[in-house]
Amino acid sequence: LTGLARPPMPLVLVSGDKGSVGLVTPEALVLVGERPGNFASDLWQQSLGGLPVFSLKEAQARGMVDCDQSRSACLYKGKQKVAISQTWEAVIEDCALADLVITPDIKVESCQAHVWDYSAEAAQGAVAIHSTGSGFRFETVKDWRGDRPWTR
Repeated sequence: LTGLARPPMPLVLVSGDKGSVGLVTPEALVLVGERPGNFASDLWQQSLGGLPVFSLKEAQARGMVDCDQSRSACLYKGKQKVAISQTWEAVIEDCALADLVITPDIKVESCQAHVWDYSAEAAQGAVAIHSTGSGFRFETVKDWRGDRPWTR
């Protein structure tokens, strides 16, 4: 099976219960708010071909992400900048810094970045966010299983 093309890796993974968020970098899976070894991170690691898993603190120490604890936000500067923002103030600031701002239940009227509120999308199940070059594609469990009476 050598030579098979591997599908592109997602940029961000969010668990179905929205309790785990993972940034996928070329070097590692970086967990936001969780420690390596939880159920979601173990599944993600397997699906990513054994990519090393680091906590946010470990990833920051290795220079993979830039975090500012005073404003509860982290920024990954890959091909597209992704901000994980936990406060309204951080979201506002990250709107000017990032291409994608991921936040729990914070609404913003205008932002140059794409803002994704993962708590508002709870019914969609787990989500993989892919970079398309010109934006983002959101792939949800609901997309795969469909909208049928037994999946609600």
